[in-house]
Amino acid sequence: MLKKAHEFIIRQFQVKNRKDILLLPLRLAVAYLIVRKMADDIRFFICAYQTGDYKPVVMYIIEFVPLFILIFVTWKILDNAGKKGRDNLINTVTVLILFNLFTLFLNRSLSFVYYIDGPYIGRVTDADTGEPIQGAVVMGAWEMIWFETPWTGFGESFAGVRETVSDRYGRFVLPFGSKVWLYPFSFIDKDGIAVFMPGYDSYPPSMQNAWSDGEAEEWRRKLEKAYPGHDAWEWSKKIKSGRADYVRSVYYGIFRQKGGYKIFSPMNIRLNKIRTFEERQAVRRSLIRKKCNCRAARFYKVAWEIKRQLHN
Repeated sequence: MLKKAHEFIIRQFQVKNRKDILLLPLRLAVAYLIVRKMADDIRFFICAYQTGDYKPVVMYIIEFVPLFILIFVTWKILDNAGKKGRDNLINTVTVLILFNLFTLFLNRSLSFVYYIDGPYIGRVTDADTGEPIQGAVVMGAWEMIWFETPWTGFGESFAGVRETVSDRYGRFVLPFGSKVWLYPFSFIDKDGIAVFMPGYDSYPPSMQNAWSDGEAEEWRRKLEKAYPGHDAWEWSKKIKSGRADYVRSVYYGIFRQKGGYKIFSPMNIRLNKIRTFEERQAVRRSLIRKKCNCRAARFYKVAWEIKRQLHN
């Protein structure tokens, strides 16, 4: 069985004629999707076994059935087209490529089944010194948005997460998010990016929630000197009525990425160092994200390690 499977794989990537040259890029793309899914599955199931989080496993398996069907149907179409002649194969491949380019630009999907978004790139630096921060955990979350009915409007559903670590220069590349989704009139969208490094504030900023009035006044003087005239993140009655709330909003606005997240558009994420136990608690509370489960094992491992340190 293994020998037949090995021979089948070898045959798929052999180049003997023009037809094989034409099909090779498509076969490589399919192979990449399969290998990537297998790697994700292995990490997910290992983490689920270690944590006992088995509830999403069934749904995680079921969602790959449409992807398998899509790959199988595409392979059969190409195989039948190849048997009918080279010209028929060229026409079929051209139609498939143009159709997927159309769906990719329309709603970032392949054949309205496999939705993708990304990648996102950036750099994590120290807010005071500007030095790069190595080893920061960067996690991105995606959601599916679809049109339900004219009465209820649009619905949202968790799509998945990806995570990576910044290198010695502080740079990171967040891989593209993906989701197998059969509901029509849908698209995948970025839900947010979170960054954590032990000893620093999180991203989006959260340690300002632990400031006392005195600490808020200290930060007000520091921010006015470094960022004079900077606006608050939110202008509301609550913000205007409280001086400490206003300072917290200004701090959040300075160190929060503005303009959203854009593909291939470098972002500079600046982190401030934590000084007090209360600030560390505020950061730790912001790290516990729901619906991520074992899909962001590295992020969760760091968050729970900090929680353990705080309790000790």
